[in-house]
Amino acid sequence: MEQDKAAELSAASNVEQAKAKLVQAEAEWNRAQELTRAKLMSGSDFDTAKANYQVAKANVSVAESAVAQAKASTVQAKAAVERAQRNLDFCTIKSPVTGVIIDRRVNIGQTVVASLNAPVFSSSRRT
Repeated sequence: MEQDKAAELSAASNVEQAKAKLVQAEAEWNRAQELTRAKLMSGSDFDTAKANYQVAKANVSVAESAVAQAKASTVQAKAAVERAQRNLDFCTIKSPVTGVIIDRRVNIGQTVVASLNAPVFSSSRRT
């Protein structure tokens, strides 16, 4: 679960990095538009600036999706831990009465069903 938390933090930092690159690409794209209007930039450089801006926008979306995926992974890990704990809790057999068991009619690892095997115990009660 700690690994999932670390993945969430990493994904969040990737979002911030992608946003910073988007700001830079947007500034370059705005500059390219102005220079093209003034006929001071080649068509190739204009196309490159436009593509860089579009890629930067897409990268922000991808990074945000990675955050959502990391959070979902954390939720799944928590659910798996809870399920494992519940299953572990089922492994402990608890008697509804106090007493001392004097005969065991099952072996370790054998499935126990209350309706099939009645335990034998002494009638002395512990206080």
